[in-house]
Amino acid sequence: MSDGLSASGLAGKENGAILLTKKDSIPKATMDRIKKVKKVYIIGGEAAISQKVANEITAAGIKVERLGGKDRVETSKLVAEKLGNYKEAFVVNGFKGEADAMSASAAAARYGSPILLTNGKTSNHDKKSGVEYYVIGGNSVVDKSIADKYEAEVLAGKDRYATNREVIAEFYSNSDKLYLANGDTLVDALTASPLAKNEGIALVNKKSDNSILKDKHTVQVGGMNFEIEFEK
Repeated sequence: MSDGLSASGLAGKENGAILLTKKDSIPKATMDRIKKVKKVYIIGGEAAISQKVANEITAAGIKVERLGGKDRVETSKLVAEKLGNYKEAFVVNGFKGEADAMSASAAAARYGSPILLTNGKTSNHDKKSGVEYYVIGGNSVVDKSIADKYEAEVLAGKDRYATNREVIAEFYSNSDKLYLANGDTLVDALTASPLAKNEGIALVNKKSDNSILKDKHTVQVGGMNFEIEFEK
């Protein structure tokens, strides 16, 4: 999940999709889609996606480039370097803040911006001049010292759903359409981030405040074992 988050900005910049795979084999649905492209980025090291998978893609005549560091933090740094010049960056806890970070995935795709993973206490990502930084998540997830380092705007709520609404208010206040994804499982929201980059993704569950959805055109991504109430 964390490596997938790092991929959001790159997927948006390249107008690409985020496809899921197993560590040592490619699901048929994923391979069928891969065969339609000329290049695939593998995000993550061999502990996450093995060389066997890379070889299978190469054997199909498709170029492969791996962006994988020694850990998820370094992988996010490599993706940021691949993006090159960017005007916004999102700083998150890559170990405890994946739900908060997911709220930024569509915005990262929209602007071709990196999601910079940290351990929540310190960050070794360089601060770049001319970049506006956003910390996604409160002090219990990302320490205030990190926000101070980047002079970042903090977008946070009492839980993942409230944080998500803060992100929507910041980047998608004028959108008349929202994609919906289950906020408990998150993986559907991840794969939808390039698709939803211009409208935004709302995380929902049975008890979330969904008043933001009122009068919006909505598209549900993935299954939900609960009914959504759109006005409360």
